[in-house]
Amino acid sequence: MNLMYITNNPEIASYANSCGISRIFVDLEILGKYERQGHLDTVISNHSEEDINKVKTASGSSEVLVRINPSITTLAKKSIELLPRALISLCYLCFTQKKR
Repeated sequence: MNLMYITNNPEIASYANSCGISRIFVDLEILGKYERQGHLDTVISNHSEEDINKVKTASGSSEVLVRINPSITTLAKKSIELLPRALISLCYLCFTQKKR
């Protein structure tokens, strides 16, 4: 079983790794999230691109997964270009849809 933990805190990422968490999840996806989830009792992350390297460094053997904004945005393109430089091999591309 692969366990994932969402955090942008390097200390928590390190602890999660020591507990056997398989993937540490940095959540950059924010576009439309308040409209979709603002009325629900869910956590809406406030992670940033700067968090990726901090978490990557602290995560030990855990893989780092980064969720980014939909691919139709300039913000997503910028995030996608950042991932190889940060040596991130897992990317979670949230829902996308075409505007009609």
